[in-house]
Amino acid sequence: MYMSKRVFLITLFLFVPVGLLQFCAVYRPVLPKEGDSLEATNTLGTLDTLATYYPGVKGLTGEPLKQALHRAIRNHKRFSYGDLWEILPVIDGDPNQEGNIVLLYSRRSQPVSFRDRGTRFAYEDAGYTLIDSWNREHVWPKSHGFPNPSDTAYTDLHHIRATDRSVNSAKNTRSFHMGEQVYFDNGGTVETRNKQGKGIWSWEPPDEVKGDIARMLFYMAVRYEGPDYDLELVDSVLPRQNKRPLFGKLSTLLSWHATDPVDDTERQRNDQIFTHFQGNRNPFIDHPDWVFSIWSLDHNGNE
Repeated sequence: MYMSKRVFLITLFLFVPVGLLQFCAVYRPVLPKEGDSLEATNTLGTLDTLATYYPGVKGLTGEPLKQALHRAIRNHKRFSYGDLWEILPVIDGDPNQEGNIVLLYSRRSQPVSFRDRGTRFAYEDAGYTLIDSWNREHVWPKSHGFPNPSDTAYTDLHHIRATDRSVNSAKNTRSFHMGEQVYFDNGGTVETRNKQGKGIWSWEPPDEVKGDIARMLFYMAVRYEGPDYDLELVDSVLPRQNKRPLFGKLSTLLSWHATDPVDDTERQRNDQIFTHFQGNRNPFIDHPDWVFSIWSLDHNGNE
Protein backbone atom coordinates (compact mmCIF):
# COMPACT_ATOMS: atom_id res chain seq x y z
CA MET A 1 0.00 0.00 0.00
CA TYR A 2 2.82 2.39 0.95
CA MET A 3 4.67 1.69 -2.30
CA SER A 4 1.49 2.28 -4.33
CA LYS A 5 1.02 5.72 -2.79
CA ARG A 6 4.66 6.50 -3.40
CA VAL A 7 4.45 5.52 -7.06
CA PHE A 8 1.23 7.54 -7.43
CA LEU A 9 2.78 10.69 -5.96
CA ILE A 10 5.91 10.40 -8.12
CA THR A 11 3.75 9.93 -11.22
CA LEU A 12 1.55 12.89 -10.28
CA PHE A 13 4.59 15.15 -9.80
CA LEU A 14 6.02 14.19 -13.20
CA PHE A 15 2.82 15.20 -14.94
CA VAL A 16 2.22 18.53 -13.20
CA PRO A 17 2.61 21.19 -15.91
CA VAL A 18 5.84 23.11 -15.57
CA GLY A 19 3.99 26.36 -16.27
CA LEU A 20 1.77 25.80 -13.25
CA LEU A 21 4.80 25.39 -10.99
CA GLN A 22 6.30 28.57 -12.37
CA PHE A 23 3.08 30.49 -11.87
CA CYS A 24 2.81 29.46 -8.22
CA ALA A 25 6.46 30.01 -7.30
CA VAL A 26 7.76 33.09 -5.51
CA TYR A 27 11.11 34.13 -6.99
CA ARG A 28 14.04 35.83 -5.36
CA PRO A 29 15.19 38.79 -7.44
CA VAL A 30 18.37 38.31 -9.43
CA LEU A 31 19.51 41.90 -9.74
CA PRO A 32 21.50 43.03 -12.79
CA LYS A 33 25.24 42.86 -12.21
CA GLU A 34 27.46 45.91 -12.23
CA GLY A 35 28.12 46.84 -15.83
CA ASP A 36 24.93 45.25 -17.17
CA SER A 37 23.11 47.56 -19.56
CA LEU A 38 19.80 48.94 -18.39
CA GLU A 39 19.30 51.29 -21.31
CA ALA A 40 15.88 51.63 -22.92
CA THR A 41 16.50 49.02 -25.61
CA ASN A 42 13.48 46.93 -26.51
CA THR A 43 14.56 43.34 -25.85
CA LEU A 44 11.89 42.12 -28.24
CA GLY A 45 13.28 44.22 -31.06
CA THR A 46 10.94 45.40 -33.79
CA LEU A 47 7.17 45.60 -33.78
CA ASP A 48 7.19 42.46 -35.93
CA THR A 49 8.87 40.63 -33.06
CA LEU A 50 6.42 42.16 -30.60
CA ALA A 51 3.65 40.52 -32.62
CA THR A 52 4.99 37.13 -31.54
CA TYR A 53 4.63 38.17 -27.89
CA TYR A 54 1.01 39.23 -28.50
CA PRO A 55 -0.27 36.43 -30.74
CA GLY A 56 -3.69 36.42 -32.33
CA VAL A 57 -4.55 40.06 -31.67
CA LYS A 58 -4.65 41.36 -35.22
CA GLY A 59 -8.02 42.83 -36.05
CA LEU A 60 -9.41 42.37 -32.53
CA THR A 61 -11.17 45.08 -30.55
CA GLY A 62 -13.16 45.31 -27.35
CA GLU A 63 -13.52 42.29 -25.10
CA PRO A 64 -11.86 39.82 -27.54
CA LEU A 65 -8.72 42.01 -27.61
CA LYS A 66 -8.78 42.35 -23.84
CA GLN A 67 -8.94 38.57 -23.42
CA ALA A 68 -6.15 37.96 -25.94
CA LEU A 69 -3.86 40.41 -24.14
CA HIS A 70 -4.75 38.84 -20.80
CA ARG A 71 -3.60 35.45 -22.07
CA ALA A 72 -0.32 36.94 -23.32
CA ILE A 73 0.67 38.66 -20.06
CA ARG A 74 -0.93 36.59 -17.29
CA ASN A 75 1.84 34.07 -16.50
CA HIS A 76 4.84 35.75 -14.96
CA LYS A 77 7.26 35.50 -12.07
CA ARG A 78 6.09 36.73 -8.70
CA PHE A 79 8.27 38.30 -6.02
CA SER A 80 7.74 38.82 -2.32
CA TYR A 81 6.78 42.21 -0.94
CA GLY A 82 10.18 42.44 0.78
CA ASP A 83 11.96 41.91 -2.55
CA LEU A 84 10.54 45.20 -3.82
CA TRP A 85 13.01 47.16 -1.67
CA GLU A 86 15.76 45.77 -3.93
CA ILE A 87 13.90 45.86 -7.25
CA LEU A 88 12.39 49.35 -7.22
CA PRO A 89 15.78 51.12 -7.04
CA VAL A 90 16.69 49.32 -10.27
CA ILE A 91 13.56 50.11 -12.27
CA ASP A 92 12.87 53.55 -10.72
CA GLY A 93 16.46 54.68 -10.25
CA ASP A 94 17.48 58.22 -11.14
CA PRO A 95 19.53 58.02 -14.38
CA ASN A 96 21.15 61.37 -13.54
CA GLN A 97 22.15 60.57 -9.97
CA GLU A 98 23.62 57.18 -9.16
CA GLY A 99 22.30 55.72 -5.93
CA ASN A 100 19.08 57.76 -6.05
CA ILE A 101 15.47 56.78 -6.70
CA VAL A 102 12.76 58.98 -8.28
CA LEU A 103 9.47 59.21 -6.38
CA LEU A 104 6.26 58.99 -8.41
CA TYR A 105 4.01 61.71 -6.99
CA SER A 106 6.52 64.19 -5.54
CA ARG A 107 8.94 63.76 -8.50
CA ARG A 108 11.77 64.05 -5.98
CA SER A 109 15.07 62.20 -6.36
CA GLN A 110 16.56 60.98 -3.11
CA PRO A 111 19.07 58.37 -1.92
CA VAL A 112 17.85 54.78 -2.11
CA SER A 113 18.93 54.31 1.49
CA PHE A 114 16.38 56.92 2.66
CA ARG A 115 13.55 54.40 2.78
CA ASP A 116 10.76 53.65 5.22
CA ARG A 117 12.18 51.44 7.98
CA GLY A 118 9.30 51.59 10.45
CA THR A 119 8.63 53.84 13.40
CA ARG A 120 11.44 52.59 15.66
CA PHE A 121 14.34 53.35 13.32
CA ALA A 122 16.73 56.20 14.27
CA TYR A 123 16.13 58.32 11.16
CA GLU A 124 17.97 61.44 12.30
CA ASP A 125 21.11 59.39 12.90
CA ALA A 126 20.84 58.20 9.28
CA GLY A 127 20.41 61.74 7.94
CA TYR A 128 16.72 61.81 7.03
CA THR A 129 13.21 61.71 8.51
CA LEU A 130 10.41 59.17 8.53
CA ILE A 131 7.99 61.59 6.90
CA ASP A 132 10.32 62.03 3.89
CA SER A 133 11.27 58.38 3.50
CA TRP A 134 10.14 56.44 0.44
CA ASN A 135 7.90 53.39 0.45
CA ARG A 136 6.09 51.03 -1.91
CA GLU A 137 2.92 52.41 -3.46
CA HIS A 138 0.17 50.27 -5.01
CA VAL A 139 -1.03 52.56 -7.79
CA TRP A 140 -4.15 50.36 -7.99
CA PRO A 141 -5.00 50.31 -4.25
CA LYS A 142 -4.58 46.86 -2.75
CA SER A 143 -7.83 47.22 -0.80
CA HIS A 144 -9.65 47.29 -4.15
CA GLY A 145 -9.32 43.64 -5.05
CA PHE A 146 -6.14 42.09 -3.60
CA PRO A 147 -5.67 42.83 0.12
CA ASN A 148 -3.45 39.85 0.92
CA PRO A 149 0.36 39.84 0.45
CA SER A 150 0.01 36.38 -1.09
CA ASP A 151 -2.04 37.83 -3.96
CA THR A 152 -0.04 38.07 -7.18
CA ALA A 153 -1.29 41.60 -7.84
CA TYR A 154 0.04 42.70 -4.45
CA THR A 155 3.62 42.73 -5.77
CA ASP A 156 3.11 43.22 -9.51
CA LEU A 157 5.91 45.55 -10.56
CA HIS A 158 3.92 47.11 -13.36
CA HIS A 159 1.92 49.13 -10.81
CA ILE A 160 4.21 49.29 -7.75
CA ARG A 161 6.10 52.58 -7.53
CA ALA A 162 8.40 54.32 -5.08
CA THR A 163 6.64 57.24 -3.38
CA ASP A 164 7.15 59.71 -0.56
CA ARG A 165 5.71 58.10 2.57
CA SER A 166 3.51 61.01 3.63
CA VAL A 167 2.36 61.85 0.10
CA ASN A 168 1.43 58.20 -0.40
CA SER A 169 -0.55 58.33 2.85
CA ALA A 170 -2.41 61.43 1.69
CA LYS A 171 -3.17 59.91 -1.70
CA ASN A 172 -4.61 56.88 0.13
CA THR A 173 -7.18 55.01 -2.03
CA ARG A 174 -8.38 58.07 -3.93
CA SER A 175 -9.52 57.61 -7.51
CA PHE A 176 -7.47 59.41 -10.15
CA HIS A 177 -9.33 62.48 -11.36
CA MET A 178 -8.93 66.24 -11.50
CA GLY A 179 -8.42 68.07 -8.20
CA GLU A 180 -9.07 71.59 -6.97
CA GLN A 181 -6.97 71.77 -3.80
CA VAL A 182 -3.18 71.75 -3.95
CA TYR A 183 -1.80 69.17 -1.54
CA PHE A 184 0.71 70.55 0.98
CA ASP A 185 2.96 67.92 2.54
CA ASN A 186 4.81 67.77 5.87
CA GLY A 187 1.98 69.19 7.93
CA GLY A 188 1.04 71.81 5.37
CA THR A 189 4.53 73.30 5.02
CA VAL A 190 5.66 71.90 1.67
CA GLU A 191 3.70 72.58 -1.52
CA THR A 192 3.51 69.65 -3.94
CA ARG A 193 2.39 69.33 -7.54
CA ASN A 194 -0.52 67.11 -6.57
CA LYS A 195 -4.13 68.12 -6.04
CA GLN A 196 -7.00 66.62 -4.06
CA GLY A 197 -10.65 66.71 -4.98
CA LYS A 198 -12.89 69.13 -3.13
CA GLY A 199 -15.75 67.14 -1.69
CA ILE A 200 -14.83 63.98 -3.63
CA TRP A 201 -12.26 61.23 -2.95
CA SER A 202 -9.92 62.02 -5.87
CA TRP A 203 -6.24 62.66 -6.57
CA GLU A 204 -4.57 64.52 -9.45
CA PRO A 205 -0.83 63.79 -9.91
CA PRO A 206 1.75 65.92 -11.78
CA ASP A 207 1.14 66.22 -15.53
CA GLU A 208 4.24 64.26 -16.60
CA VAL A 209 3.10 61.04 -14.91
CA LYS A 210 -0.63 61.16 -15.68
CA GLY A 211 -0.30 58.98 -18.76
CA ASP A 212 2.08 56.59 -16.98
CA ILE A 213 -0.48 56.09 -14.20
CA ALA A 214 -3.30 55.58 -16.68
CA ARG A 215 -1.37 52.86 -18.52
CA MET A 216 -0.51 51.11 -15.23
CA LEU A 217 -4.22 50.91 -14.44
CA PHE A 218 -5.14 49.73 -17.94
CA TYR A 219 -2.56 46.96 -17.49
CA MET A 220 -4.07 45.93 -14.15
CA ALA A 221 -7.59 45.75 -15.55
CA VAL A 222 -6.38 43.37 -18.28
CA ARG A 223 -3.85 41.29 -16.34
CA TYR A 224 -6.25 40.61 -13.45
CA GLU A 225 -9.29 39.55 -15.41
CA GLY A 226 -10.99 36.69 -13.47
CA PRO A 227 -11.54 34.13 -12.15
CA ASP A 228 -9.37 34.81 -9.08
CA TYR A 229 -9.36 38.53 -9.81
CA ASP A 230 -11.73 40.71 -11.75
CA LEU A 231 -10.44 44.26 -11.56
CA GLU A 232 -12.51 46.75 -13.51
CA LEU A 233 -12.12 50.42 -14.39
CA VAL A 234 -15.29 52.48 -13.97
CA ASP A 235 -16.18 56.01 -14.99
CA SER A 236 -16.75 57.34 -11.51
CA VAL A 237 -14.87 58.57 -8.45
CA LEU A 238 -15.39 55.90 -5.83
CA PRO A 239 -16.26 56.92 -2.26
CA ARG A 240 -13.65 56.26 0.40
CA GLN A 241 -15.58 53.40 2.01
CA ASN A 242 -15.89 51.47 -1.28
CA LYS A 243 -13.62 48.39 -1.22
CA ARG A 244 -14.89 46.64 -4.34
CA PRO A 245 -12.38 45.57 -7.06
CA LEU A 246 -13.15 48.74 -9.03
CA PHE A 247 -11.18 51.91 -9.69
CA GLY A 248 -11.54 55.13 -11.65
CA LYS A 249 -12.10 57.51 -13.18
CA LEU A 250 -12.01 55.90 -16.63
CA SER A 251 -12.78 58.96 -18.77
CA THR A 252 -10.07 60.93 -16.97
CA LEU A 253 -7.54 58.13 -17.44
CA LEU A 254 -8.35 57.95 -21.17
CA SER A 255 -7.74 61.69 -21.44
CA TRP A 256 -4.44 61.45 -19.54
CA HIS A 257 -3.33 58.57 -21.77
CA ALA A 258 -3.88 60.78 -24.82
CA THR A 259 -2.28 63.97 -23.46
CA ASP A 260 0.75 62.34 -21.79
CA PRO A 261 2.06 59.80 -24.33
CA VAL A 262 4.57 57.02 -23.69
CA ASP A 263 8.16 58.20 -23.26
CA ASP A 264 11.57 56.50 -23.15
CA THR A 265 11.60 56.27 -19.36
CA GLU A 266 8.35 54.32 -19.44
CA ARG A 267 9.60 52.06 -22.23
CA GLN A 268 12.83 51.35 -20.35
CA ARG A 269 10.93 50.40 -17.19
CA ASN A 270 8.72 48.06 -19.21
CA ASP A 271 11.78 46.45 -20.77
CA GLN A 272 13.54 46.04 -17.41
CA ILE A 273 10.53 44.33 -15.83
CA PHE A 274 10.29 42.00 -18.82
CA THR A 275 14.00 41.23 -19.12
CA HIS A 276 15.24 41.15 -15.54
CA PHE A 277 12.23 40.42 -13.35
CA GLN A 278 8.65 39.36 -14.11
CA GLY A 279 9.01 38.31 -17.73
CA ASN A 280 5.82 40.02 -18.90
CA ARG A 281 5.02 43.38 -20.45
CA ASN A 282 2.53 46.24 -20.26
CA PRO A 283 0.82 46.05 -23.67
CA PHE A 284 -0.36 49.66 -23.51
CA ILE A 285 3.23 50.89 -23.45
CA ASP A 286 4.09 48.72 -26.45
CA HIS A 287 0.84 49.57 -28.29
CA PRO A 288 -0.81 52.73 -26.91
CA ASP A 289 -3.50 52.48 -29.59
CA TRP A 290 -4.91 49.34 -27.96
CA VAL A 291 -6.32 51.45 -25.12
CA PHE A 292 -8.96 52.99 -27.34
CA SER A 293 -9.55 49.65 -29.05
CA ILE A 294 -10.74 48.28 -25.70
CA TRP A 295 -12.17 51.25 -23.82
CA SER A 296 -14.30 54.04 -25.21
CA LEU A 297 -17.06 56.19 -23.78
CA ASP A 298 -20.20 57.55 -25.36
CA HIS A 299 -21.39 61.09 -24.72
CA ASN A 300 -23.15 59.95 -21.55
CA GLY A 301 -19.97 58.49 -20.06
CA ASN A 302 -20.99 54.88 -20.60
CA GLU A 303 -18.32 52.34 -21.51
